[in-house]
Amino acid sequence: MGNESGIVPWRISPQLHPPISANLTHNQLPLNRDLTSPKTFRSSRINPAGFKAALPPAVRAYTLMVHPQVAAHAASLRDPDSFWLPLARKLITWYNPPTRALVNGSSSPDSKWLWFPDGTLNTCYNCVDRHPPSRVAIQYVSSVTDTRETITYGQLRQRVESVAAFLKHELRVKKGDTVIIYSKIL
Repeated sequence: MGNESGIVPWRISPQLHPPISANLTHNQLPLNRDLTSPKTFRSSRINPAGFKAALPPAVRAYTLMVHPQVAAHAASLRDPDSFWLPLARKLITWYNPPTRALVNGSSSPDSKWLWFPDGTLNTCYNCVDRHPPSRVAIQYVSSVTDTRETITYGQLRQRVESVAAFLKHELRVKKGDTVIIYSKIL
């Protein structure tokens, strides 16, 4: 059962269930949703008309929609490159845009998964520098000490520059050095 778009949102087994009556509520419908099947979702954007068209006429009035988050999750698992690369290109500023989203280092059990392995970016630029200086970056609220603090991206950038200057000039950290910063719980 399906339609020309390939979307198969429901499995109905007439052998296991009695005929559908117009008096049934949505909780009583003999439907088995298969959210793990690759045929269930064609893309992260689900067309409601496609759902209805894929169902027999007697069931169309009782169609339950799949939540967009469930559809997006299924699409990201089925084809990570098709799902994540457009989002990464749209939301992240890259020096060298990636051509792959997710790669398994090898087939051994202890191998590492690599996200965007051939892409190059500046993390500080993406997290701090590209935002308007007056926009709120961090809002700290403590109900224990009844403290509130708001830090803008401009203030955050000054703090990042201060730490970077300390690492570079005082500790002589160079490009390629490994740095570990331990911070006690505040």
